[in-house]
Amino acid sequence: MVKDEENHRQSLAARLRTSEHLPGLLLFLVNLVLLLPALLPALTDLGVWDQPAYIASGQRLIDAGILPGFAGNPLTSAFYALTYLPFRRSPLWMVHSCSLGRIILFSLLWLALYVIGRELDDLLPPLLLPGILLVTPLAADVMMFPSDPLFAALAGLSFWQCLRYINRRELRSIALASLFLALAALARNDGIILFPILVVLTLLGHWRDPRWKQALLSVVLPFAILVGGYILVYGLVTGNFDPGTAVRTYENFESGQQLVLDASGEINSVIESRMQAREFFGTPEENNHNVFRAIMRNPTEYFKRVRLVLPELLKALLDAYGKRFSPILFLLALQGIVVVARQKDWRRLALFLLWPAHLLTGFIITIFRPGHLTFVYFIVYGLAAIGLAHLIDTPPRWRTRYLWTGILASLAIYGLMDNKLAFFYAAVVLLLAFLIISIMQLKEASYTRAAALLILAAAGIILRQGYPSPRLRDMGASEAEQAVIFMSEALPDNSIVAAGSPGYIQAARMSYFGLASTDTPYEDPSPTFLAWMQDQGVQYLFADYSLWTENPRVWEKLEPALGDALVEIFSSSEGDIRIYELQP
Repeated sequence: MVKDEENHRQSLAARLRTSEHLPGLLLFLVNLVLLLPALLPALTDLGVWDQPAYIASGQRLIDAGILPGFAGNPLTSAFYALTYLPFRRSPLWMVHSCSLGRIILFSLLWLALYVIGRELDDLLPPLLLPGILLVTPLAADVMMFPSDPLFAALAGLSFWQCLRYINRRELRSIALASLFLALAALARNDGIILFPILVVLTLLGHWRDPRWKQALLSVVLPFAILVGGYILVYGLVTGNFDPGTAVRTYENFESGQQLVLDASGEINSVIESRMQAREFFGTPEENNHNVFRAIMRNPTEYFKRVRLVLPELLKALLDAYGKRFSPILFLLALQGIVVVARQKDWRRLALFLLWPAHLLTGFIITIFRPGHLTFVYFIVYGLAAIGLAHLIDTPPRWRTRYLWTGILASLAIYGLMDNKLAFFYAAVVLLLAFLIISIMQLKEASYTRAAALLILAAAGIILRQGYPSPRLRDMGASEAEQAVIFMSEALPDNSIVAAGSPGYIQAARMSYFGLASTDTPYEDPSPTFLAWMQDQGVQYLFADYSLWTENPRVWEKLEPALGDALVEIFSSSEGDIRIYELQP
């Protein structure tokens, strides 16, 4: 009898836990369905650089056993190795692998917000955080660089465990925070920069606490074992124990020269910026891939770049979080900081404010890509949600409400006067929403908060201006897919194909030979250029816009050989993609 009662209580508790998560699950499914067309791309939606390269690293891991170094983001490769396996026999495997990957990545982004919201339930309705993701464009936009959402979601789960430790003071939460951050570091090297911040936050949380040694071990060991263990295993397998982070950082530093580059338009602008950086700062070998040594060679030229970084940062912020949403989100986040500070919740405040400090490294390499700024999406959304929840509390705080009315009205006037209509539109829509909520709150009804959240959700959906329209993918119909299928079926496995960009070459599982690189002999005459390609083992040439439009100087070397040394073997239906065989 006692056992039956215990089983009944356990069953009831399980049902209660399930029903507790049911609203979150429904919100997730709604968001997934609305966003699904953006999560099911065509090959042409993938771009021709970063996204195909990440996906192809998973294919190479499975088919060729090529283990990426630490700087090569091994967890991202492992992730795409898993999404590659179900579609291994398809010539359009890259499209399918990417689609499955995007669905999983979106789910992780959503999950991180959901669990963080539950740890902040004393400050906001838990579903408010994923609700912000529902009405903003971030989840679709961030997918172009697959390592970005993977890193951001794992960092968000690490942040969740930090919040959980603040709430419950269990050391295992610190260990889990370290574990998730180690996984994030294996997805992107930025986790190495974030790790010292996690250590500092852990020690700050144990000021005069006798458990500080146990806490320090809890935060250091999981990260060291996972990250250090991978570097050790990779070194034992390949004989190379260099993590490669210095080389990758230096490449990014050279790419940062784009800020001051007056591009000629004759070759790829990234390659041109790296070539110019070497003129000003010396070669990577001369500087031993040390960014600070390069800066000391020519600080005047470096500070020319630094002066342009802040405007670039502001533009990247608008692009990362959406022009209609960014000003409001960051104003609400400021309100959230005030709310947490007023509660004297110093541990949470330190966590929110110190965590994003790793982004400051962008000032060193002078690059702020929008995707980098989404690494802290859970902090921006979290603080904004706290600020928003504060505004819709009852009874209303009239001084705060008057202040926000003035801010939104001023933003609307500024947007109108300066022809920034995205700001004007967002301010007007939210101003109307806040006025409606204020009128409702005068009645002090029990349903006021729920109604206010629905009004704000409607305002957010209006500002978002719709979701991607459903579409049927006609696989193999686009020129890019025609070319990939041809290469997969007609060319020998792993043929060396020269091109201006790697995307479609990697999609066909061929070996990419880059004609947009720093070691391309741009000054050689056409016959010498072709001889150089033959010496490098090039068998085929893939010609598309990335070659003749983005690298016209290279195309000038190749065009005289068309029909002679370069024999056309494929032309797409519109003729925008051609493949040539290089004759011996």
